[in-house]
Amino acid sequence: MWAANTGGDVGQFQRLSPAGASALSIWALRAPEPEFRKLFGSQWVPQVNGFAVVSPGRSEGDTAIWDQALCWRREANQGLIEAELHLHGGYGVAEALREWLRGHAWQENPWSQKTETQILLQQATTPLAMRLALQEQRTQGAMDQLLGQAADGKASHLHPQLVASWQASEWAQFAAAPPLVVMLGPANAGKSTLFNRWLRDRRATTTSMAGTTRDPLESLLLLGRDEAQLAIRLADTAGYSAAASALDQKAWAMSLELATEAWKVLWVLDAAEEPDAVLAAMVRKRRPQDLLILNRIDLAPQPAWAKGLGAVDGRLHHQDSASLLQLEQGILDSLGPIPKLDTPLSRDPERRQLLAKRLKQHGLSG
Repeated sequence: MWAANTGGDVGQFQRLSPAGASALSIWALRAPEPEFRKLFGSQWVPQVNGFAVVSPGRSEGDTAIWDQALCWRREANQGLIEAELHLHGGYGVAEALREWLRGHAWQENPWSQKTETQILLQQATTPLAMRLALQEQRTQGAMDQLLGQAADGKASHLHPQLVASWQASEWAQFAAAPPLVVMLGPANAGKSTLFNRWLRDRRATTTSMAGTTRDPLESLLLLGRDEAQLAIRLADTAGYSAAASALDQKAWAMSLELATEAWKVLWVLDAAEEPDAVLAAMVRKRRPQDLLILNRIDLAPQPAWAKGLGAVDGRLHHQDSASLLQLEQGILDSLGPIPKLDTPLSRDPERRQLLAKRLKQHGLSG
């Protein structure tokens, strides 16, 4: 498992269990004993072949405990300690562990000679992500050939292939690095309830009081089904209120700042509550890729004021799961059809830039 290069005093870790979501995930850790003590403090297992239940995140300088794990200390080797960490197998837990260990200057498997494709396969969030990682490797030659042939701006027979390759490359990019989708809207519009419902979990606190959500809350969410599943990072945010306190105004400013980083913003409005002029102006100025969602249409199915805000992209009924599935499909549809197995694709910045140039040469849009 471990190569001869130990990396000195730097802690090293790697995942032993298969990538993706599962009931459990198993990780190997290797470092001098002082590095383990810095990491775990009093939780560290003192005896060889000993076990302990530990809480990753609970060490000096850390503030968040995000899981409980079984830690098994194994035999020492060449002055280094080896241990196994058995955690829950969700994608979010894996990413939290990586972030926590990297924050303590540990390195993930730096001695191995893994290719970028192998790393993508290990960290893939869906079967589609794994398939596209392999497809990218397999179609590099075909992509370069397509880019070369399309240098002639008159090669109109290549138009379908250029568009398909651009869309496939977008799918591959998002499958490898789940994009951020931020929910914005007025306070008490049901964003946190929608967040919990979408995740099928009670992650966000919901009350009838405005300002319940202040800090953004983010979680990984799988959209679509079967071979079309794509992971996104869904963020619930503080809502807008004209009568907000200074603290709530600051929270809203944080929400707007986060939205500038988003692939898409979902503007969530309560169908039974017309937004004031300030918020309505924001909604009308939304970016082309952002969506307008009318929530709780069971209270007001066809609000007249919504006509002045532009096209409505989703109408959600709190008891109708079909409306949520339609919203998911609308988000995925913006990426175009699922890439076919033989479509050349690339996440390489230079190839993507050249592909965009070829599309422009041919008067095409991705």
